[in-house]
Amino acid sequence: MRIEALLFLQKCLASHPPATFQPYLASLLPPIVALAGDRYYKTVAEALRVLSEVVRLLRPSPPAAPGFDYASLVPPVYAVVEKRLQAQDQDQ
Repeated sequence: MRIEALLFLQKCLASHPPATFQPYLASLLPPIVALAGDRYYKTVAEALRVLSEVVRLLRPSPPAAPGFDYASLVPPVYAVVEKRLQAQDQDQ
């Protein structure tokens, strides 16, 4: 069920303009980050795909409307991606 929810979320984030989901990123990000730290590799792979879309929402091109503060959302994304890239027990 988690994988399907992540697939749905990834498709939604990819198919809508960044301004649609930016107000909700603070609520969406903690469960995605938690799933990216999961032990099951398929869940981790899907969560990382969702995080790639989250990065697009954090720093869209053209830039987002003024007032969107992405600075507090970057550290958890960076930490979980860095942890996964440094792991020696998985294919990269």
